[in-house]
Amino acid sequence: MSLPIAILFCIITMLGWGSWANTQKLAGKEKWPFELFYWDYAIGVFLFSLVFATLGGTFAVGPAAIPALISGAIFNLANILLVVSIDAAGMSVAFPVGIGLALVIGTVESYVETPKGNPSLLFAGVALIVFAMIMSAASRQTVGKNRVRGLIFSIIAGCIMGLFYPQLMRHRT
Repeated sequence: MSLPIAILFCIITMLGWGSWANTQKLAGKEKWPFELFYWDYAIGVFLFSLVFATLGGTFAVGPAAIPALISGAIFNLANILLVVSIDAAGMSVAFPVGIGLALVIGTVESYVETPKGNPSLLFAGVALIVFAMIMSAASRQTVGKNRVRGLIFSIIAGCIMGLFYPQLMRHRT
């Protein structure tokens, strides 16, 4: 794939990034719970991808497709848990903790597998991310029993999401 096509797809991805959250708002939270809406969205995107892959004639049903499917399943499971944690603890607490933990796990695992770059700078950045996660988790923005439930789900989501990228890169062909 050429650089201009990759950049074009990045722009398209950024435009559609929040599409599931925006369409959920249109559907109404009372009629369709936040975390269940993501299930339907993920299934729809998967089916849409199958249709486009089949129409393009490049659909691979074999050993090469299995790692990508596993990585997609890991990513979507983590996103579902992250959506549950956002619903319970709020975006400002759950998102930094879940995504920060995923970034830390993915960075450490990737560095252990393929040590590239300056480890001092890399792990100083990881330490800053951990500090930011702790500060977000300690914030008093969400009060009550749902805050603890949301933090637990965001930690689980972050641990699972941290495995997504290394899993995908490990099985690249």
